[in-house]
Amino acid sequence: MIKVQLNQDVKDAVDEHWKWIKRRFYIDVDYSSLNGSKKRSWTCAQKKLNKLYSLLGFMPLTPKEREKALHDLICVSPQDLKALRDDARFAHLVKLETPTYKAYQNWKRKKKRGVRRGKVPKCHQKEYDAEKDRNSVISILGYEDLCSGDVDWDAYRLCDKIGLLVCPYCNRQYVYTIFNKNGCGEVRPQLDHFYVKSKYPYLSCSFYNLIPCCPTCNLGKNDNPDETIYPYESEFGRNAVFRLDPVELQNLRHGKIDLKKTYFVSIEFEYSDSEKMNQKLNAYPNLDIPNFEKQVRSSDKIFHLTDLYNKHQIEIKELMCRQIKYAGACLGNFSSFIYGKKYNDLSPSEKTDLKQYVLGLPVMFCNEEYPLRKLKEDLIDQFENG
Repeated sequence: MIKVQLNQDVKDAVDEHWKWIKRRFYIDVDYSSLNGSKKRSWTCAQKKLNKLYSLLGFMPLTPKEREKALHDLICVSPQDLKALRDDARFAHLVKLETPTYKAYQNWKRKKKRGVRRGKVPKCHQKEYDAEKDRNSVISILGYEDLCSGDVDWDAYRLCDKIGLLVCPYCNRQYVYTIFNKNGCGEVRPQLDHFYVKSKYPYLSCSFYNLIPCCPTCNLGKNDNPDETIYPYESEFGRNAVFRLDPVELQNLRHGKIDLKKTYFVSIEFEYSDSEKMNQKLNAYPNLDIPNFEKQVRSSDKIFHLTDLYNKHQIEIKELMCRQIKYAGACLGNFSSFIYGKKYNDLSPSEKTDLKQYVLGLPVMFCNEEYPLRKLKEDLIDQFENG
């Protein structure tokens, strides 16, 4: 729902993530410079790396080309992630829900319950081998090791380096990362694979495929990511906004608020004239309006956004009470008290800050830093301009 900003911290995190991969496989490490135990580790790592190259189809390339291909896989940009997902080189690793695969899964379930015994039958051998390859790719790339911790880089440090404070899917919950006094991670966001690792194992450690998020959203997200907003590329922004019912809004403008009543919000779409004419979003020209609306509606359904936001009645009513009681005629009194001058004499930035003080919003913080910020800003905009 909110965009993860591609700032310098994120770019630095990508570099650290690639260095972790290089350490994992002893890439660019001179064998002759190592001692006995390190040489054994180097040999083991090289065997794993060559197996990974073989599974990914990189072996026909030169050593430098293989390393570059692996770098491109791990550090692929957000704009190229979808194209890499659909790259024909990895088609043999993609899990497809075919009738034969479903039959194989059914056989596995029966084997687990003890109904079936013996080796994998020939009719399921192909699916068994493909699943084994997918699991090998995930294991060798090291997603489980990333989550279990590393001296220099792990999932805790990855999330901490990105610096995201609020879940990008819902903008409802903080996603802090906490370390103990020894520097070991204790608390962190969950990492959602935007393209699920069971279906696309070769993207299991790709940096921009790992989205720090809250547990609620990670559990709720389905295996069809094309239906949802990709946080590294777009967001709801000013085109998909939370709105109160117009009749209820009119009553609120007249100071009529019932604290026992439930004030429901819904998502509505708003576009400029140029956007309506071109059917493209000004903020994201590559995203047309029909696809944007489809993604927003799907995100709303998958993450239960409207349903969850309507549970935040305390925040909605508190915001409306402040808007009714303080954000109108009382601004002049607050202006004199805080700034020592009349409201009309304030600069535009001072007026904005004053309104935020009065409405209980943090000053100089944005959507990705404060839960429910988008909901509150949308409702304030509707109250004042809608």
